Amino acid sequence: MVLGIGNVAQTIPTLAIIALVFPLLGLGFLPSLVGLFAYALLPILTNTVTGLENVDESTVAAARGMGMTAGSD
Repeated sequence: MVLGIGNVAQTIPTLAIIALVFPLLGLGFLPSLVGLFAYALLPILTNTVTGLENVDESTVAAARGMGMTAGSD
């Protein structure tokens, strides 16, 4: 679900995100920084979810054998 929301949000162009932030924070450096920061988080989110889903089962089994619990995933 999170990945789907991230992919949908990635379709919004950078300038549109900045334009959406302007009414909330006004004009200047801060709204541009906030808009670009939000836009940069989406690829990081996608790659993090993909990486976590592709962890080898033997690695998970080794971690469980060394005492890692489901709560510390």
